[in-house]
Parts: sequence; C-alpha cells; structure tokens
Amino acid sequence: MTTSGREPEGDRPSVGVVAPGREAGGVVDRVRDVVGDVLTGPAAIDAEAVVAVGDAALAELAAAGVSIPVLPVETRLDSPGDPLETGVERLLAGTGDLREYPVLRVETPVGDGYALFEVALVADEPATISGFSVATAAGADDADPLARFRADGVTVATPAGSRGYARAAGGPVVAAGTDAAAVVPVAPFSTDPDHWVVPLSAVSVTVEREVDVAVTADGRPLGTVPPGTEVDLVRDGVLRVVASGGTAGTGKSETF
Repeated sequence: MTTSGREPEGDRPSVGVVAPGREAGGVVDRVRDVVGDVLTGPAAIDAEAVVAVGDAALAELAAAGVSIPVLPVETRLDSPGDPLETGVERLLAGTGDLREYPVLRVETPVGDGYALFEVALVADEPATISGFSVATAAGADDADPLARFRADGVTVATPAGSRGYARAAGGPVVAAGTDAAAVVPVAPFSTDPDHWVVPLSAVSVTVEREVDVAVTADGRPLGTVPPGTEVDLVRDGVLRVVASGGTAGTGKSETF
C-alpha cells in the first residue's frame, strides 16, 4: 500500500522504499516530497523503481531477484555528495547511469542463498583453524585446485563487496563492472598469504579439514557444513543500481 493510503498517481512511475531493520521514516518523507505517494513494506518491490536504505536492503533486493532500478541510500554503493532528492528525480526521469552489480547464488547441502556483497566460510568454533581449497570453472579439479590453504575462514567478495570484509582482511578492490571476485583467506596460517581474483561464472570452495564451518551470504547464515563439503557459487543475475552522473568509466553502466 502507499503511505498515503492512495494508489500511485498519474503517469509518474511508482516508487517503493525498502529498509529492513531500519527506521526510515525520514527517508520516506523526503521521497514522498518528490514523488507524492510511496510504496512501503512488502509492496515496495512491486513498484516501478525502488529506494534501498542500507546494505541489508540492497542484499534483500538482490536475493529477491528484482530487475527494477534501485537507488541506494546510506549504503556502500552510494554516490558521494548526491542529494537524495536529486537521485529520486533521476530515478523518476530514467536518466543518469544505471550500473549492474553481479549477484551470486550460493549452493550448500544445508541451504542455498544469494549474495550481492560477499560469501564467508568461517570455522564454527572460536580460535579454530580449518583448511580450504578453491576451484573455478576453468580449472575445476579436486586433485589440483586453484588454491589450498589453512585459515580461520575465507571470504569471496564481489565488486560490490570487495571494499568491505575482504578488504579489511587484506584483499584487493575489484572494480565495478567486472565479472570477477576476490578470494581472501581470513587469518591465514601463513606469513605471506596469497589472494586470488577469479571469474564469477563459477567458483567453488571446499572445506578440507576436520572442523565444521559456518556459511553466510551477505551476513545471513545459511548453515554449518562438515569437512568435505563443497560450497558452489554461481553468477545468477544482476542488481541494477542508479549512479550519479559523471561516473562513466568506473563501471559497467548504461543510461536508462
């Protein structure tokens, strides 16, 4: 439903606001000042465009497989210095750059999920080290994986997520607009640890030592898996995010 109890007006695109777990009344009021009516709650993703407040909102929209344009607010994908009202006007007019961020489908024996930012596998018991191997579609071979290492955990970060947890663990930044991910060991048992940039088309991480490992996708727990488990990551769609003008060259984008 709309925040005014009325259907969206006239020929203007309907706009929803998604803000899971956050108090977003101020954002809703500012969007309403520009748009008129605003869709909130479950109906928000049925709008023709949506404002996502916080990283959790972007992750939720990516998991839902929405294809409508998304304006990020108070997220790691915001355009610095871009006022909310300006972004909403651009969203309504269908102008500016529309940047695509790849989404990963995460497949495990205990539960599947989706990730816009990162997938993490971490030893389930504190202060316990595990072992992992990483393979890609191009070089998938259990006997000769791309990498094999011991660590507390490992994170696989997309271009949207590589500036977060993976970066804090010493990983590289992956440029927006690329179909690549950073694979970064967490607290590795090595004085000179490696990191890897791999294609997003298909990546697998296998738990190799006798320690159960917790799997999360964008911070959401998918379950705990035992040694010998292979967790598969497959590129599955994109989230289309509205960027500010003048960002050409920083990512895979189009005018909408």
